Amino acid sequence: MSVEDLVGRRFGTRVVLSRESDDKHRNTRWRVLCDCGTESIVTRSSVVNSPSCRKCVARRHTRCARGHEFTPDNTYWYPNKNKRGCRACNTLRSQSAVSKDYHASYYQAHKTLQKKYRRKYRGTPLGKDTERKYRVKHFYKLTREAHLALLESQGYKCALPDCGTPVDIYSDVDHNHACCPGAKSCGRCVRGVLCHQHNNGLSFFEDRPKTLLNAFEYLKKENL
Repeated sequence: MSVEDLVGRRFGTRVVLSRESDDKHRNTRWRVLCDCGTESIVTRSSVVNSPSCRKCVARRHTRCARGHEFTPDNTYWYPNKNKRGCRACNTLRSQSAVSKDYHASYYQAHKTLQKKYRRKYRGTPLGKDTERKYRVKHFYKLTREAHLALLESQGYKCALPDCGTPVDIYSDVDHNHACCPGAKSCGRCVRGVLCHQHNNGLSFFEDRPKTLLNAFEYLKKENL
């Protein structure tokens, strides 16, 4: 099937430079250059139906959603994105009181949508890793670098001797409950990373060495 050659033709503010490989849907793709200097690869329908690039389309709007005018001093472009931002809005977001009221009202207005996207993000590998990093930092005062250094010192195995169960960043972090009795740790009383089975076993004995020794003597007597 013959394909119409668009090289050298102008469509609005864009000129077709060359043809590129087709996409997975077998749509022809073309490299185009806009008068603003933006070079991109788009499909044939985008070349024919869109007279200009996104950057030029965004420049047609003179004000942001809050009504601030896009003057040269009030405009910045996001890195690696054909998207424009408003400095005045960014300043409002950075102010604590205004930001708190704005985010609270925005969350109440889009509560269902926010929860939907939050659940979707937490299901991704990046979301799981980010949440784990936050929990370790919040409960045990361990940064990701300190957490990895602790795992490396253990050889990525359970801290209990003769266990050998592999552990990773998602394994249980153990701390001295005599120092910090709650779920949170001060960071100085972290003892190591344990497998889930041994961490649960220690929690049942409530970090009581005498109870553990009594259990040892009981098992030793039964095995004789």
